[in-house]
Amino acid sequence: MVEAKPGHEKEATMKRIELVTDGSCVGNPAGGCACTLRYEEVERELTGTHPRTTNNRMQLTAAIEGLRALKESCSVILVADSQYVKQGITQFLSRCKATGCRAANRTLVLNQDLWQ
Repeated sequence: MVEAKPGHEKEATMKRIELVTDGSCVGNPAGGCACTLRYEEVERELTGTHPRTTNNRMQLTAAIEGLRALKESCSVILVADSQYVKQGITQFLSRCKATGCRAANRTLVLNQDLWQ
């Protein structure tokens, strides 16, 4: 679980949203993703597919689409079973911003379009 905090005093009064995500691409190039947004007793589910993709792209897309669905600033708890997404958010994303999503050899990292 990764909690994104906005870093200002309004956090105490912000809505607290739980975003549960998953994505998959098994055995062929087609994949799918889904997420559930929860606020108190209200839930909203989102799903999507792509004909040619990877498991990591679908995992990351589930988180992105869940965040895009938010209508206002809020505190988000992201629940993901993907180490790629967890480590990307907690470790890689700040480096990506600093380097333009380039690896040590200056090539673009995989899924740089989604990370940006």
